[in-house]
Amino acid sequence: MGISQIRGLIADGFPFVSLMHVCMTEPLKESEQMQMKFCTLGAGSGEKIEPGKTLDDYFVDFRHDHFSWWSADNQMKRLICQDIPKYVGLTAFGLDIHPDSYSFVNCSMKLSHYEHGYFNPHQTLETVAKIRGHFENFPNEYKKILF
Repeated sequence: MGISQIRGLIADGFPFVSLMHVCMTEPLKESEQMQMKFCTLGAGSGEKIEPGKTLDDYFVDFRHDHFSWWSADNQMKRLICQDIPKYVGLTAFGLDIHPDSYSFVNCSMKLSHYEHGYFNPHQTLETVAKIRGHFENFPNEYKKILF
C-alpha cells in the first residue's frame, strides 16, 4: 500500500510526503452499471426551459459505470484507516481506459480534504540540500508545469 515507503520518506527528511493510489478497474457490464438521470440543459449555458415544459422534461436516463469512483472511495477509506501521520497528503483516483480516450475520476468530496498534506516535521536540511543540488545539477530532468 506504500505505507513503508511513506515512513522511509519521512525518516529520510523529505519536506513533503504524499501517497497517491491509482485505481484501474475492469468495465462493468451494462446490467451492473448505475441507472442515472442526466440533464440535457447545459449548466450555465443560458438555455431556458421552454414554455409548457418543466425541468423534468430535460432529463434522460442513462447507465453509468461507477466502479472506478467506488474503488477510489474505498481505497481512500483503507488509507485513512492506516496509521499514517496527518501531515502526509493522501489521494486515490480512478483511471478508466476507453477505446479512444481516458477518464479520470476523483474520490468523493467528503474524502478530498485528506489530499492536503503539510510540512513534514521531521524534514532535514541535509535532504533539502540534496534535492536542491540535484535540481541545480540536472535541470533537464525536471519539467516546468504552468497552471
